[in-house]
Amino acid sequence: MTKDRLTIDRIVDDNDEYRNSETFLLRMFGYSVVDYPSALDFLEKDDPAIPGCLILDVKMPEMSGLELQKVMTEKELGLPIIFLTGHGDVEMAVNTLHHGASDFLLKPVAPERLKESVARAIEADRNNRTKKRIQEEAEEKYNQLTEREKDVCRLVVQGLLNKQIAIELGISEHTVKVHRASIKYKEPLHKRWVICYN
Repeated sequence: MTKDRLTIDRIVDDNDEYRNSETFLLRMFGYSVVDYPSALDFLEKDDPAIPGCLILDVKMPEMSGLELQKVMTEKELGLPIIFLTGHGDVEMAVNTLHHGASDFLLKPVAPERLKESVARAIEADRNNRTKKRIQEEAEEKYNQLTEREKDVCRLVVQGLLNKQIAIELGISEHTVKVHRASIKYKEPLHKRWVICYN
């Protein structure tokens, strides 16, 4: 695997031996890795703007992995979480996955199993960030429209024809065409809008 400097695998585990072992393993697979001995250390020092994933232990002093997952959800830190623990059961696994975890693994984990889980989590994070960026760009462009252009845009997305839009808005078909042309002009050149906001 080619080293990917655009993503970072975070490891949060209070057990130095496990943390060092996991860090070494992932670096052998070509990943950039940052490790933290506690959840609080992670919250204080990590940069959530950098894509990647979080490999998280469950039982830790001060703040457990489950508590960190809750904090990340509340702060809307969308980094995919892979729980890797020696203290798990079915109920805990189901609960963490229900609350958005990417995977739940038990120590010791087979290297290939961890590699596959990390690859899936990173891909999911990339996709989520891309969707968010496209949505933000679309919203920014949409907010540049006049109120009437927004009305036309919403009806276009619903599949209405110019004539139907004109009737719906009580304007001429020619005016609809003018608004559609203006909307088209304001569209980003590299992609069509994927959504018109309510």
